[in-house]
Amino acid sequence: MPYKPLDDDVIEAIIQQDLLETHYQPICSAKQGRIVGFEALLRPYHPVTGDPVPPMQLFDYAARKGQSAEWDEHCRARALETYARHFQGHLDSTLFVNFDTQIIDDGIAGAARLVTEVNRFDLNPANIVLEIRESSVHDMNALIQFVEVCRRSGFLIALDDIGSGHSNLERVAVLKPDLLKIDRSLVAEIDRLYHKQEVFRSLVNLAHQIGALAVGEGVETEQEALFCLDINADILQGFFLGHPTSINDNAIQLAKEQTIHLGGTFREYLVKKIGQKQAEAQHYDAIVNGILCVLANAAGSDFDVYLNDIVSQHKQIDSIYALDENGIQVTRTVMSPRDRRDPRCFIFEAADRGVDHSYKDYVFLLKTGLARYVTEPYISVVSGVLCRTISTTFRAADRCKYILCVDFIPTVDPGAAP
Repeated sequence: MPYKPLDDDVIEAIIQQDLLETHYQPICSAKQGRIVGFEALLRPYHPVTGDPVPPMQLFDYAARKGQSAEWDEHCRARALETYARHFQGHLDSTLFVNFDTQIIDDGIAGAARLVTEVNRFDLNPANIVLEIRESSVHDMNALIQFVEVCRRSGFLIALDDIGSGHSNLERVAVLKPDLLKIDRSLVAEIDRLYHKQEVFRSLVNLAHQIGALAVGEGVETEQEALFCLDINADILQGFFLGHPTSINDNAIQLAKEQTIHLGGTFREYLVKKIGQKQAEAQHYDAIVNGILCVLANAAGSDFDVYLNDIVSQHKQIDSIYALDENGIQVTRTVMSPRDRRDPRCFIFEAADRGVDHSYKDYVFLLKTGLARYVTEPYISVVSGVLCRTISTTFRAADRCKYILCVDFIPTVDPGAAP
């Protein structure tokens, strides 16, 4: 339910009566079984009802009054002071801090003010992650200067909301962040949506290739958490692991227990997944071996006669075709009847006789001596169906060597939990 906009006098009362708390949400590593740190979040309360109110209404009010920088500094000081009081001396705890973009737009001067604030509370910059929502920064040169000064001072840099509608991946290369926080919009229902899984996987791979950690934001269910871990996210944050709350030993202990429990659940998940993949591989092998028995007793010129029957006998097959030993297609591509009823645009036309496949991994690797090759799941550009290709070499009755290629629809859906 959307909040009712607050009158300015109510906002003034919140500020004057200091009806503000800093809450901290745990950021966890399930694979290590520990809390990595906490993100500081402002929580204001209504002066009459005592109910929580949206923090952005206070930030919007400060912007209208031209007081954004002062308000931002006040909120950050509260977060630093509370954190310093509770975690002073704990070198394994990290504070994630957001801030108004004006301090970034001030470049070197803004960074110097931030260093001064941290020193005032006797905190180590190495224990602080600066979360930058780069889409809202107005001056790119100032942003670069700000990040350079902060990094030299020892702060860690995180780019926030990566994968959201406003993120600019070009700035990842420019800023060289230590962490990429992948937006909730990609995490939501990731356990059911294959396309989200692949986009998330790409961003995780990007993070690791540039030496950064990947953080999955907004994890709200166990299945979302398991899939983020399965796709190699390093750190998770979200309601499933802990809601933002005032710092207290009980809340920290609950978050630790939930993190450790998730780690155990993830190990069980992996065992089930390995078992399912082994069963699927055995099922594929049985079908492929049966097809080879049929084609091995025929000449290459007769393969087409058998392909339609083979596809009609196996619902798991999306398409099938054969190549010569050099990777040139010698048969039609026979599609599942399901695909013929729902053809895609003509630019996705299936390959036909004479097409050169020699550049594809599942052909090239066979030519290096590999007996059988299985691709990772992918969406077929011809049928639009999730599949994986199995290729294997064989000799036919004409004594020539061929390559059989079968596109299977996975029996284990990558978008479903074991």
